Amino acid sequence: MATIQCTFAFIDDNGDKKATMVLEVIERTNTELRAQHKDASLVSTKESSLPALRVTATAQTPEEAQALLDALIAEVKARLTDSPLNRRESSSVKSRVLELFKDNPERDYTAREVADILGKKPHNISAVMQSLVQKGVLKPTKKRPRGKSGIAPMAFQQA
Repeated sequence: MATIQCTFAFIDDNGDKKATMVLEVIERTNTELRAQHKDASLVSTKESSLPALRVTATAQTPEEAQALLDALIAEVKARLTDSPLNRRESSSVKSRVLELFKDNPERDYTAREVADILGKKPHNISAVMQSLVQKGVLKPTKKRPRGKSGIAPMAFQQA
C-alpha cells in the first residue's frame, strides 16, 4: 500500500467552515470508494490550533494515492471558488460598493440606495462609503432633495 499526505490550512475567518466542507468531501469520497470496492481511502486529522487538516491518501500504488489527493484538491478548489466562504464579508462589501460605482461612473448614490441594491444595512454601507471618501476613492456630490424624513441625504460619486 502507498500513502501520500497533504495539508489544508485555512487562515481566514471562515477556516472552520472550510475545514468542515473538506471533511464532507472526504466522507463522500470514501463512501464512493467503498461502494466501488476499492482498497483506497482518505483519512483526515486535525492539525495545530489553526483550522487545518492533514489528509492521508492510501491506495495500492503511489499513482492511485496521488490521483485521490488530486481529485480531492480539485473538488475543494471548485467548491471554494463558488462559495461565499471564499470571501471575507467586509472586503466583499467594499468590493461590491466599488464595483457598483465603477459600473455606473456618472451616477451618484446615497448609502440607502447602495444598501438596497446590495441587500445590506444602510449604516454598514454608510461606514464603507465614508471610508472610501477618506481614501479618495469616492467623493460627496450634491445633496438630494429632502425625503419623507425631511433630511437631505448626502450622495456620493466615484472620485
